[in-house]
Amino acid sequence: MIDRLDAVPKLKEVRLGKAEFVINDQTTLLLGKNHSRADKFAAKLLNQEIENLIKTPLEVKDAQSFSNFKNTIILAIPERDREFLNIFKWQDTLGDKRLSEEGYIIDVDVKDEYILIAARTEAGLFYGIQTLRQLLKNKKNKIIVPSLWIRDWPEIRCRGVMQDISRGQVLTIDTFKELIRTLSYFKINLLSLYIEHTFVFQKHPLISQGCGSLTKEEVKELDEYARDYHIELVPSFQALGHFHQILRHKEYAHLAETETRWSLSPAREESYKFLEELFSEIIPAFSSRFFNIGCDEVYDLGEGKSKEKAKELGKGGLYLSHILKVKEIIDKYGKTTMLWGDMLLHYPEIISQLPRDIVIMNWHYGSDKLEENDYYCPLIEVFQKAGLKQFACSGTSSWVRLFPDIRIANKNVKCFTSEAKKFGVKEAIITNWGDYGNHNLLGYVWYGFAFFAEASWDPYKVEEQSFGRRFCSQFFGQGTESIAEAIWYLSQSNSLVNIDLPQEYFPWSFPLFWDDPFEGKYSINVRDPLETGRKLTMISDSASEIISHNQGKVTKNKKWLGDILFAAQEIGYLGKRVLLIEEIKNLYHQAHRNLGEEKVVTECLKKILTLLNKLKSDLLGLKEKYQSLWLRENREPGLDYNLERYTSLIKSFDRKISQLKMIEKDYEKPGGCLPAPDRIRLSKRDYPRTLSDF
Repeated sequence: MIDRLDAVPKLKEVRLGKAEFVINDQTTLLLGKNHSRADKFAAKLLNQEIENLIKTPLEVKDAQSFSNFKNTIILAIPERDREFLNIFKWQDTLGDKRLSEEGYIIDVDVKDEYILIAARTEAGLFYGIQTLRQLLKNKKNKIIVPSLWIRDWPEIRCRGVMQDISRGQVLTIDTFKELIRTLSYFKINLLSLYIEHTFVFQKHPLISQGCGSLTKEEVKELDEYARDYHIELVPSFQALGHFHQILRHKEYAHLAETETRWSLSPAREESYKFLEELFSEIIPAFSSRFFNIGCDEVYDLGEGKSKEKAKELGKGGLYLSHILKVKEIIDKYGKTTMLWGDMLLHYPEIISQLPRDIVIMNWHYGSDKLEENDYYCPLIEVFQKAGLKQFACSGTSSWVRLFPDIRIANKNVKCFTSEAKKFGVKEAIITNWGDYGNHNLLGYVWYGFAFFAEASWDPYKVEEQSFGRRFCSQFFGQGTESIAEAIWYLSQSNSLVNIDLPQEYFPWSFPLFWDDPFEGKYSINVRDPLETGRKLTMISDSASEIISHNQGKVTKNKKWLGDILFAAQEIGYLGKRVLLIEEIKNLYHQAHRNLGEEKVVTECLKKILTLLNKLKSDLLGLKEKYQSLWLRENREPGLDYNLERYTSLIKSFDRKISQLKMIEKDYEKPGGCLPAPDRIRLSKRDYPRTLSDF
């Protein structure tokens, strides 16, 4: 019965009646006479939703000038808005401590003709309003809400999204704001920005040049904007490893631990003076109580300038010493230090020596093994036993992929979050990383963000089978539920490509897409290319057909559907390319076997050139489309890195086209011949190769 409501996150307690409440242009939005600015803002969001459906906003009044509650939507904090107490029937229910921070009650009373949203806090009232927004249904130009009673609250206190803005993509201010608005609609209350170098430092302007960096004024604008939506904007700035974007400049290279310039050296006192200068600018730009110093994946710790210190203290001791020094700087600003937990798991002997006010960002992003809950137990327990607060950090599994791997991400989110809750952890985030240029567009990951929103609201009530339908209904509008099938089709691209090489940490489809189709190590080792090409083409066609069928039904977030369609087109292109390369090889083998039949050879070569030009033309179209989508969502810096991959791939076709044209020209000469297929990298998998092929 609850599923009929299509809410995301899924609602805790619902009693559903048979009658319906009709919202019309005579309905009044009613606030308490002591209402706050936050209440008025939340009411505005609800009114905008209503106006979108019936083209007319409701009149907003406060109880001081209104005595008749019929045909009203009442937004109340009963302890404050005592004028509503005579209609509020559940004082004891609202007093439940689980509702104390962000819980709420909704009563759609058809008999007495009002809708009441009640909470104990402004945040609770805000989330009640988000739920009502999700319940509004348009039927014949009337807004219908079923008769119901809801009591709802989150199990996880901090429910966050971490967006990588350092690997290429820095969202435009408008896109950042859209991200904030949409996350709040799904009751996310924290947004962390992962920053390596994309913040404008006045004292060190070289760091942020040419990468679309955020200024402190822009951060403050976003910070204030997020607070209106009950979202805390949290900075994550690297303070040890992942420091290459700064150390690559010769002006800072002397602070590097090793020649790779990956990590800041803890052996130099100047490193800490440098961090102090950077922190003095970035910390005050955010109002958040938290500051994440990163310090993950410090591959070269103790391997260079700090080698002697590492011998003296041990690598774990050296790492602890660095954390304590950096925390001392953070403490001056009254902020809570966060750091990623992976290095602590490498050096568990130092965990007990960490100050208890440090927060551990305990991350694990799942794998093809689809780990169950008990897998995460030891990862969580080690920090709980030490008395340290922690966030359970899962991932969208979107990075280094043509489309997110929903199968892995959903299992990771659901199991890690629910297991953390059993240990009493009340903080969680989902990370959206952007390794290798952050090729994935934002539209790809809304499903993952919303799934995490549901899992973190209540890890025990996640219903994966109905989630896709509910998500699409909320995100794209009524009647678009089948888009969930398209999303699942595209996700399968991560498991359809098999390559006869030692497995790397990413799915094969991504490196295969960018690989030289004729000479690249991935391309020449595709296992069963015909079957691979057919499957990729099939899922692309199926997804594209569903998206096309739903285009006219989408009433919300239409531009993000364009992103998903583009993913289908890239996956489809890869499938078609694999198939056509095999056809090109077959044609060339046919020509080579029939050297004495000029007509056969000439026709085969012409068909090959036609196919190569088609593949190149389609790739040029994808490049142009990608550029358009990128600039619609992101600042321009970072785009060139991704476009260069297209350019490199296009050049591989140019080289092959030039080569085949030369071969065609040479064949037309008297006594002309064709080189063997293996000489020009057109061998089939079963065709003998020369030693030079390996």
